[in-house]
Parts: sequence; structure tokens; C-alpha cells
Amino acid sequence: MDKKEFSVLIKYCFLKGKNTVEAKTWLDAMFPDTAPGKSTIKDWYAKFRRGEMNIEEGECSGHPKEGKNDAKILKKRPILKNEENIFHQNNAPVHKGALIMEKLKFDIRLEHRCILQSSPNSQASIKLRRP
Repeated sequence: MDKKEFSVLIKYCFLKGKNTVEAKTWLDAMFPDTAPGKSTIKDWYAKFRRGEMNIEEGECSGHPKEGKNDAKILKKRPILKNEENIFHQNNAPVHKGALIMEKLKFDIRLEHRCILQSSPNSQASIKLRRP
């Protein structure tokens, strides 16, 4: 069963005077694999208690799912006409993190060039080997 059919059954339980636990038990007995969850039933009951008896899903506020100005976008950015995926790495400058990693790699290479040599009096001194 789909979401709309379950909302009809939940409304039926509400109108019969059942509470959410009884409605959940009844739906689990009738549809053990596909019954909606406890929170879904509570949400529908809250909606019915507010007086909203319409089971149709209304328009959601927020950002629309598809753009209204697709032609304008494609006109401004012709690269989007290609069917290929565009990844951030292909068209973005190098991030500061990558520059820091290069510096760290250089520092590590510099450390590898260091040679620890013992001094005559058993104290260690670090000398750099020139490439």
C-alpha cells in the first residue's frame, strides 16, 4: 500500500475513536510488513486533531524542486549544456589545505636530509647535507 492509502486508514481509526497505540496495533495486524511507523501515525493524528481532515499532501514551502529559469542558466553557463558531470576539483583553484600539505611534504623531505652525527664529545649535532 502507498502513503495515501495508509493515511485513509489512519483517518478511519481516528474517526472510530481509537488512539494512536490502538491504530498502530490494528495496522500492524492487517499489514505487518508495510505498516507505517508510530511517529507517522502520531503526526497524522495531530493533523486531524487540529481540524485538518484533508489527507492530500499540500504544497511544501521552501526551495522549488526544479528551476524556473533553466534557459537563462544554460545561456549564462554554456558548460552546463554538456551531459558530463562537473566536479569541484576540475574547475576550482587549489585549496589552502593542499598548499599546506605540500609545505609539510617539503618539511619532511628536509628532515630526511638531516643527518645526525655524533660529535667527538658524545653530544649530537644536526648538520644539513646540501643537494
